[in-house]
Amino acid sequence: MKKILIILLIKLTWLTPDIRPGYGLNTADIKKIRAYFTAPRFKRYKTARQQGYLKRRRPPRLTTSDSAVWNFKEFLYYISKYVRPVEKCAPESGLDRYFEKMDLHFSNGSRHPAAATASFALAGDLLQDNSMTMASSGELFDYVGRFVFQADFTAANFEGVINTNLRPSRFPRFNANESMFAAIMGRPYNNELFNLVFTANNHMYDQGVAGLIATLDYLDRQGVRHVGTARSRQEQQCFPVINIEGIKTAWLAYTFGVNKCRLPEKNYYGNLVKLNKFKPASNDFNLIYRQLKSSRAKAADIICLSLHWGAEWEFYPACRQLKMAHDLAERGADIIIGHHTHNVQPLEKYITKDGREVLIIYSLGNFTSFIRQNTSKMGGAVKVYLKKCRLKNHTETFIERTAFIPFYQHRYRCRMAAGIERVSRLLPVDETLALIGCGKFRYRVYREHIEELLENQFYLHNLILSSETKTILPDRELYFYNLMERVIYRQTDI
Repeated sequence: MKKILIILLIKLTWLTPDIRPGYGLNTADIKKIRAYFTAPRFKRYKTARQQGYLKRRRPPRLTTSDSAVWNFKEFLYYISKYVRPVEKCAPESGLDRYFEKMDLHFSNGSRHPAAATASFALAGDLLQDNSMTMASSGELFDYVGRFVFQADFTAANFEGVINTNLRPSRFPRFNANESMFAAIMGRPYNNELFNLVFTANNHMYDQGVAGLIATLDYLDRQGVRHVGTARSRQEQQCFPVINIEGIKTAWLAYTFGVNKCRLPEKNYYGNLVKLNKFKPASNDFNLIYRQLKSSRAKAADIICLSLHWGAEWEFYPACRQLKMAHDLAERGADIIIGHHTHNVQPLEKYITKDGREVLIIYSLGNFTSFIRQNTSKMGGAVKVYLKKCRLKNHTETFIERTAFIPFYQHRYRCRMAAGIERVSRLLPVDETLALIGCGKFRYRVYREHIEELLENQFYLHNLILSSETKTILPDRELYFYNLMERVIYRQTDI
């Protein structure tokens, strides 16, 4: 019954047209957008409420995100969050005030000269869909590609399977073909690919063990490093430690569960850890503890930890996630990257007892997505700048600074040679709204797109970035270098 309901819901969202006739941009919309941007920041919430761009908030319930242990009531709650996401944190947690005061300036390395520097670009979930192919995604990375792929190293969460011996399939059992893989992995932008992908997630067993092994084989043929799943126990223990511009970086990845997929007898195929358990036992995280210790034994300068965890369509992490992240930071993790929630969650700078500064990203949301829910169309990418310094008797690596880019996945239907296709492109949120506001956005835009952009922009600046942390937004030249030229002077109007 549960499967029938969720498949029916997804099918209905697919059948709903992306573009409704008569909902084009008009003069009244332009005035609303301009009024929104000219209003002082403290009045924007009221303005957005009056214009109907924001929904009523509600706090979260205590529930797990592991569908394998859901009862029917929890399943209905999951569906309700898809329709109306949870924008509030638990009232007694105080997480909204905690993140509002968060300072994301990293200063430990500022007093020492650099012996080596490197930059990492970290992206969210690469979700697969039959409509995302090389033919329909030629412009997907045009406006964010420079920010991501000009870093020294790039990493993202590959959420799904690629087994070329099987037909492509959608949610709830993913399987990509070569064209779908190339589209979401960066090929449309100067033939780039992510350097490393995290494969530990709740969809890693969608096509069984055979699909998992086929995915790893295909990644090897494409020259993409991977971590989180393995074909043998030896491969599980030999996680990648990569020398990037003179900085040795260890990469680890884990997932809370695999939905209702049958688990194989051998437990080394995937790094499965009870990350979403309400009251975890002392031995639940032994795999992470062992690999953290092994990373330091391999002389890693920086340890990057990917955790597939949390509750979907909730804007704040649970208190137990903060406690868990802080514990892992104390045990040696330097950068913690969260995935799975389908929307961006706050960032945190945590200072350990020995004085290290640790970056914790509770969720980066979706990088590529087929989900039509509003906040799931907004994702983010974080660029981390590292600095290795020579001290008196040893070397130490610090996080020098971070940069965050929010973007909106603009999807619409377009007539192409192969027929009607859903075309996607990732657009920087603030700059796109500014162009729409002054009437210089040349792509076809509809009222529903404007409403989604406005709500996502408000959500980003008021829930993710406080006034103190807005400085982590990159300089406009980093990712807006030629957006004006491409959009305003573009010859073709799609």
